[in-house]
Amino acid sequence: MLSKILKATLVSASIISALSATSALAQEKNVLMVLWKSWMPADKAFAQKLKDSGAIIHYSEINADQDRSKLATAIRGVEGDIVAKKFDLIYSYGTVSTQVTKATVKNNTPVVFNIVFDPVGANLVTAKDAPGANITGVTNGVPITMQFDTFTKLKPIKDLLVLFNSREPNSNIIEREVRDWAQKAGVNVISRRVTPDTTALKDVLDSPTKYLLSRATARGTVRQELVTLALIRLATSDADNAAQQLDSKWSVHLSPEERNWVW
Repeated sequence: MLSKILKATLVSASIISALSATSALAQEKNVLMVLWKSWMPADKAFAQKLKDSGAIIHYSEINADQDRSKLATAIRGVEGDIVAKKFDLIYSYGTVSTQVTKATVKNNTPVVFNIVFDPVGANLVTAKDAPGANITGVTNGVPITMQFDTFTKLKPIKDLLVLFNSREPNSNIIEREVRDWAQKAGVNVISRRVTPDTTALKDVLDSPTKYLLSRATARGTVRQELVTLALIRLATSDADNAAQQLDSKWSVHLSPEERNWVW
């Protein structure tokens, strides 16, 4: 943790050094902020630190609204300015924003990323100590192995359910790392994809009984996974009802692995 803090401090110091106005000559700098969902606390802290340093910064902004397609279109719209080096620095928040930014910038302008779980796994840098491109930043990732090793000291884990968004790079990285840890630790793990652009997961978590009663079948992998989750959710409050639902209706629609997991 101390190493991570020191790295973050060094990155901040180098950025401020490059952008700050010197006492002899006040220089104005242009920074493009590539945001995933408006201004987050980390984005505001970055801008505040530059302001505290005395730097004169003119900001341009791209807000993806958590939409990769919108982000790609917006950043292509300023590609000419990037090639013309109208920005002294490009800041990006999160893995997706940084991946799209890096692909567009192509080393024309320094890129500084923030809140990226695994910059190496996301192919943003070659290594943390040697990025291999005109890009640097700070990771917020705590190794999955460290997290689960610490947690299991407090409470042993036998079975683990992982919900992840297969469309999001960080989520896929975390799911793979959890599986690797579970295999080595002898923990039974089952992964289930969630679809972020529907209310299905919210419906399952809010009222599993209502969700199960409103469906006649479980066609497709995603629907089977949601039914499995609904049965597990129901079992936490009404085990007899969950067992009855499984035996009378859902058993034939689920895989052996899913049935065993519910039991």
